[in-house]
Amino acid sequence: SNVVSVRDTNEFYDIKADYPVEKMDKKGEMKEFVEYVVKQKQTEWKVGGELYNAEQKIAKDFPDRPKMQYQLNISYTFSS
Repeated sequence: SNVVSVRDTNEFYDIKADYPVEKMDKKGEMKEFVEYVVKQKQTEWKVGGELYNAEQKIAKDFPDRPKMQYQLNISYTFSS
């Protein structure tokens, strides 16, 4: 089976998702699920968004704290 990779990275997040294209998945439900989760995180974690601004405030209040980068990793392992 082929594997589709989705990557999106910026100063605030790192998103990696890999999913297989399987003949059994006739409706493309894996693709639909992964795209849904990725889009949800991109919206939640967007630069200038609520969570980003909250992290910026914490970073300003605690300058010694390491820089935060949110991460999402999705991968599927299939055994035959």
